[in-house]
Amino acid sequence: MNILLVYPRFQYQAFGELQEPLGILSVAASLRAAGFSIELCDLTLAKSLEILEAPLARAEAVGLSCTTALFGKALNILERIRSLRPELPVVLGGPHATACPEESLAKGFDALVIGEGEVTAVELFRCLIVKGDPAGMAGVAVLRSGKVVSGPARPFIPDLDSLPFPARDLVDYAGYKQNNLIHVGLFVSRGCPFCCSFCKPMQDKIFGTKVRGRSPENVVREMLQAKELIGLGPFLFRDDTLPMLGCRWFEGLGQAMASAGLSGSRWSCQSRVDLITRELLTVMKQAGCQGIAFGVESGSQRVLDFYQKKIKVEDTIRAFDLCHEFGIGTHAFMMLGAPIETREDLAATIALVRRIRPNSISTSFTTPAPGSKLYLDFSTDGKCPYASYEEVDYLFNVPLKHPHLSREELVAAQQALVDLVPTTYHPDALRAQRERWQENPRP
Repeated sequence: MNILLVYPRFQYQAFGELQEPLGILSVAASLRAAGFSIELCDLTLAKSLEILEAPLARAEAVGLSCTTALFGKALNILERIRSLRPELPVVLGGPHATACPEESLAKGFDALVIGEGEVTAVELFRCLIVKGDPAGMAGVAVLRSGKVVSGPARPFIPDLDSLPFPARDLVDYAGYKQNNLIHVGLFVSRGCPFCCSFCKPMQDKIFGTKVRGRSPENVVREMLQAKELIGLGPFLFRDDTLPMLGCRWFEGLGQAMASAGLSGSRWSCQSRVDLITRELLTVMKQAGCQGIAFGVESGSQRVLDFYQKKIKVEDTIRAFDLCHEFGIGTHAFMMLGAPIETREDLAATIALVRRIRPNSISTSFTTPAPGSKLYLDFSTDGKCPYASYEEVDYLFNVPLKHPHLSREELVAAQQALVDLVPTTYHPDALRAQRERWQENPRP
């Protein structure tokens, strides 16, 4: 069976570094391993949607994957598929399908992959080959007689080493590098036990609360494959909480990299501030860590508590001080505009950034993701707080109506943070963001 996979990031501005779509590449690899013929139409660099026509003519089924921010683009692709090949089954997977199954099916997709996609996608497309009915299949949702029919939740994949490596040969890495791809991305673990209100509980449906990690040896084999295909890194481990794998795992990573001739390779990752210790940084540094991005969010303890981060401001200071001591670069993700936030909270955030001295910074405004506790709190009246799907992109959104702060105050605080970190890589994007707000004002 010929399956066309489509990543619908068409004419969508990247905010900072461009990254390859590892989720759909992993699904592509699993489908290939199961015997399917796979084509990927990655629209990230496409100039026109006409690029779809040739692979669509060969396809027997189509699969898309997207976040909520890209769902509007996915609907445009769905409309084009229906106009050219109305008989083809079209499947949607990814975060938006998992968070918003009713909406996704109502918009015209034939079936949804809910949660982790590798195993479910194989079973679903096997069913579609023989024109079977996937209703009731684990991890699948369909529409029947106007009602959503969902199968039982698909068990999470217990052994991530069993998955084939992402099908990187389907990506135009040369084009990505020309458009600001800096790191080669990898996912090492899945699952997060924490309860931040801007992620949970939706994130639990995708990857669960238990952290599942790949072995260091398996990760290094993927690094070697990536090196052969696209050249040496640096690499970016895109996991939310990689340091939860612990000191022994990083010791194993360093040993495996040395055995494979990769001891000079460098990588960066993300972490919570409360996971950082001197012992951990010692082994991470020895294994090649050159940078860590932290979800700092705010310098106000009451705002952190509102987000249910379960961290202290002092944890942030300690983590950044240790990174500076070890010569490990730091990036701070900051979030402005919590519903309880006041001018004093904004001032505390600015003061914290001045104290911790990150090497770079990303600033966003509170953007509740569909399916999260924060989103449910925002939309208690049943209305979506966004004017478009793109506004769910936390790096492009317009500040929501705030009970205590004006948009001007939030923008001024954002600029103050950027001014404190002159090496931040996206000031031009911030200017473009504000110009867009002027064109599309909201209360």
